[in-house]
Amino acid sequence: MRFLYLFRIGIYAVIMIVPLLGQIVGASVTNQSILFSVNADYIEKLITKHDNATNIYLVMLRRNGISDRLIANYLADNIPRTAAIFEDRIDIQDAPAKCTYYDDNGKIIAWYDNLEDGIRFSNGDKISGNYFRVDPSGRYFTIDQGRTSWIGKTDNPSRSLRPLTTNILIKGGVYTTDDKIIAFGVTEPVSVESSLQLLYIHESNGVFTISHSQEIPWGGRVFDVDFCSNKILLKNRSDFWPVTYIYHADTGKRDRLLINRQYSFFMRWKKKRH
Repeated sequence: MRFLYLFRIGIYAVIMIVPLLGQIVGASVTNQSILFSVNADYIEKLITKHDNATNIYLVMLRRNGISDRLIANYLADNIPRTAAIFEDRIDIQDAPAKCTYYDDNGKIIAWYDNLEDGIRFSNGDKISGNYFRVDPSGRYFTIDQGRTSWIGKTDNPSRSLRPLTTNILIKGGVYTTDDKIIAFGVTEPVSVESSLQLLYIHESNGVFTISHSQEIPWGGRVFDVDFCSNKILLKNRSDFWPVTYIYHADTGKRDRLLINRQYSFFMRWKKKRH
């Protein structure tokens, strides 16, 4: 550890700046998780140390459902591969497409190269649409077809797919626990005036309904959700002065963070490095 700064940002008392195999990243310590923030080029440098390819290009970075690993989809000399980045190791394997999704057991559940060609699922189904998102655990997905957002289960996509709402498009992803489903969307018609909506989704007998919603008028890109603490990690809507915040869904308060990187996640890592 090179630097240790003690100061206060809202309820956060400690922010550590630590090296990640030569990279400097931010990790905010909470009572539930570590806030891990990183840029794409640093992930590419990290993968380069473990992959013999000449050119590494990061396509997509996400975490898994139990937050013990990051899943990096990347091109290694134009060949699609996946790196599972754990706290203490990195596992690399070939992937069927540039965008490949996994469940918490590391099983491939869906993949695509271009949305125009459709998304393929491990059970043989193929679905077309726009803005495809899978929850970190790999159990649920959302997709836009026309001006309607649909939600379904990855183990039986075609049969489970249902329209979710007619006036909100899912644009911020979907997150789940054993008994909760939430998603983030924007009101139609989509414009610069559209407000971010936190949607609480209820599933019963294969039917999905929005039980209630919560407006986050200043909210922009959503990074991650921590169900244990009811915290949401997201940026504001400003292109001129983007700021990353922790939003407390139960109180509506927000804490500004002194980080502004491309990716940020709540991780269940015990250490501040891997």
